[in-house]
Amino acid sequence: MQLIREGNPGKRAKRDLVRGLVARAETPVEPRWGDVLPSVPGDQKQQARVKRLRGWAAEAWAEVVPGLDAAGLLARADRQILIDHCVAWAMARESYREIAHLGVIAKTSSGLVRNPAVTVLAQQRDRLKHTTQHLGLSPLARDALKGGEGQDDDEFGDVFD
Repeated sequence: MQLIREGNPGKRAKRDLVRGLVARAETPVEPRWGDVLPSVPGDQKQQARVKRLRGWAAEAWAEVVPGLDAAGLLARADRQILIDHCVAWAMARESYREIAHLGVIAKTSSGLVRNPAVTVLAQQRDRLKHTTQHLGLSPLARDALKGGEGQDDDEFGDVFD
């Protein structure tokens, strides 16, 4: 899986690459989102937010997993990074929603402050960068999965030519 995801930048011989742990292709089981994103009994506002998060996480799972599974790129061991990706996606969406509702600057009793959702959004976008790269979900990561087909590393020649 690592070779498929990262390619072979060192141009090592194939016989040297087929060592170590090999993860068998297998579709990870979707989590029960209620276990991953629990709600607080009695707090209707929080319960509504968590219900949205669960729905968005489930949508992200349904969008990402079938394509990766069809390409044979998933193993049971990938479940946690998939969960992290889906939760980060859901929390980023909730942060966008919160920023659209309250604005970037929030008014508090002590004055104007940056909306905390802006910080949460930045954190979730960082998580998404990490997970999309590891799962092969970005254009650059997909290109690496293909092994950089069509690219000529020597396009401009050697600097010392």
